[in-house]
Amino acid sequence: MVHITNLKVGGVPVIAPKANLTINIPLVAKVVVNEQVMTAGGAGIAVNAIHVRTPAGVDIMVSHARAARPDRPRQAVPGRLTTRNAPA
Repeated sequence: MVHITNLKVGGVPVIAPKANLTINIPLVAKVVVNEQVMTAGGAGIAVNAIHVRTPAGVDIMVSHARAARPDRPRQAVPGRLTTRNAPA
């Protein structure tokens, strides 16, 4: 769960955001609060408290965390290195 005090996006207070609360600010940015994305073939989760994307391609994440269940094998994501297939 994400706890942010006095958060405002576009001047609007954000109180107790549910997962993946998306706020569009036209021509400025898309802001996702409490972003939760499944990872590791469904065995894990990545959470960003605030994720901002602008039309100019700027990508900002505030407070990123991720976790995976150790009892499920990880699946490699095409095009990405993992700790199991990274060069030594």
